[in-house]
Amino acid sequence: MPMVSRGKGETGMQEHLKWYQRFTITHRLMAIGGLAAIAVLLAGFIHTATINRLADMASRSDALSRQMEVVDGLAEQVKWQYALALRLANGEALSPDYTVVHQRNIEALKELDAALNDDGLRRIIADLRKAMIGFHEDVMKLNENRRAMGVKSSEGLYRDLRSSAHRLEAEIQASGRDALQVLLLQLRRHEKDFMLRGGDGYLK
Repeated sequence: MPMVSRGKGETGMQEHLKWYQRFTITHRLMAIGGLAAIAVLLAGFIHTATINRLADMASRSDALSRQMEVVDGLAEQVKWQYALALRLANGEALSPDYTVVHQRNIEALKELDAALNDDGLRRIIADLRKAMIGFHEDVMKLNENRRAMGVKSSEGLYRDLRSSAHRLEAEIQASGRDALQVLLLQLRRHEKDFMLRGGDGYLK
């Protein structure tokens, strides 16, 4: 069977086709490799971004948890401060713990103010701090007046009034002037009135 010689055109076309096939496969591999690299980079970016976001959320969660702890503690301390002040209003001596509790409350408000980024909440904290300072000043004035009046019958003006009334009573009884007994009874009434001013039942 005779050999059919291939022409130069056919041979060139086959060579061109082989080159094109090799070019296509090579570029496909390069494209796949490039896409794989991009996918790896994208996955790494997403992974890093996710970790950073979770860390940020955890940090915010921790900060929020800390703020809630401060708020809860502040609420309890304010109740305790009010209870100590109420004891003073009911005639007891002011506890040394009162000033300590008040300072803790002011420090807690400062901590909250530094931690928050909300201007509205900061205004509320500023108003609360102002009210607490005003309350503290009123308690200190009440304590000063209470100490001047005398928490016990042996203290302050309370002691002076009782001592004066007893001396006058002794002198009236020694003089034998019964007419002065009316004055003595009035003085006793004023003494009792003074003693009752520190109690809740006085206005009743």
